[in-house]
Amino acid sequence: MIALPEVPVTPRHPSSAESPDPTVRATPRPSLAAIAVLALLCSSLALGPAPDPEPPPDDTVAHTATRPSIATGRAGADRPDAPVAPPVPALALDPVAVQQPRVRVDDVAPDAVGAALGVEGVSFATVIAVGEVAVAEPGGSRSALRVAMVDPAGFRVISPQNTADALDLWERLAADEAVFTHEHAQRLLLQLGTYVPLQDQSVRVGAIATPAIPPVADAIVNAATGARLGLAGASRSLLVALTAEARPERVARDLEAVLGRPATVIADPRAPQVVDGPGGGTVWDRLAVCESSGDWHINTGNGYYGGLQFLPESWYLAGGTGMPHEATRDEQIARAERLLAIQGWQAWPVCSILLGLRPGPLPERYRYLDPDQPAEPPPEPEPEPGPDPEQAPAAEDPPGDDPSPAGPPEPDEDDPLLPLS
Repeated sequence: MIALPEVPVTPRHPSSAESPDPTVRATPRPSLAAIAVLALLCSSLALGPAPDPEPPPDDTVAHTATRPSIATGRAGADRPDAPVAPPVPALALDPVAVQQPRVRVDDVAPDAVGAALGVEGVSFATVIAVGEVAVAEPGGSRSALRVAMVDPAGFRVISPQNTADALDLWERLAADEAVFTHEHAQRLLLQLGTYVPLQDQSVRVGAIATPAIPPVADAIVNAATGARLGLAGASRSLLVALTAEARPERVARDLEAVLGRPATVIADPRAPQVVDGPGGGTVWDRLAVCESSGDWHINTGNGYYGGLQFLPESWYLAGGTGMPHEATRDEQIARAERLLAIQGWQAWPVCSILLGLRPGPLPERYRYLDPDQPAEPPPEPEPEPGPDPEQAPAAEDPPGDDPSPAGPPEPDEDDPLLPLS
């Protein structure tokens, strides 16, 4: 799902030709002598340069249509207490046909791209630097976040096509804003346009998307922001895309020989894979009923797709192509079984507990979904305080009653049933 800010529009004022004003009268045509005198006067004046046009407001951004699974925006910029957002540069970004990286070479020099492009079979290469920075969790604790420092123009070529087509995303990345994955944006409760503390710096959330397949980090930033976060000295990796006929294993060996660093072949997530895993159709159908009411092609715009509610990066990590809700039921189950082998049942944190696929209690806010979840017993009502015995009035006897205790009846000499003493 894409969230874009509204673009202010300045209305065009009609000219007098478009809307003639009857109160304006035509000016008499000047004579040639008057024109000559006016030209002589102007020639004696030192005319300065024309003033620069007034710059557009910072929030005026040219946007392009993008596909789902990407959120970009400047939400929060109109709040009085929000920090002033930096201006977003308008980049001249031409459409690109993205390429899938197939080889990774770690611990390379910054100028490794030129050497890599000379290797047969290499079609594109770019360098990234990945390091860990401290981030504040919603509960107040601090954890490590993997951040990649990238060149926006180069990294765009190896991103998913729908991410590469979101030109606004790359403009914000170039404007020192950060792009977070869906998973970590949800974990950190991030909102577009807000600022997140990374290390001792405050970085603006410019977009939430799937930057790369497979993921290279939890967030990406440009070189300027990366330097502020201390990533200038981080280990650099070379991501290499290949021509259609190139063999990844052979190119990896050639890159090792040229660069003197070990190279690793990256599995192609677009290739179909045979997945062996537990479960089967029955358990996945039950899980789909829990996750999406059994609708295998659902797309509500909440960032999750398909019957098993995949995040886009989880879908690609499991070998899927395209969008999850566009795939068949069998394909979604195959990707789910692969994701299960990678992440376990916690990839579906609530429904896996509801279906008994893993133990757990449910998080507090989801306990109402489980009828077997033992509810907290309601607190017993406290007894009402009784009257103070010193101040309590004495109880009055009901009228007509004898307060003396009842004793045995007096014997009657005429009653044969009563013994005589």
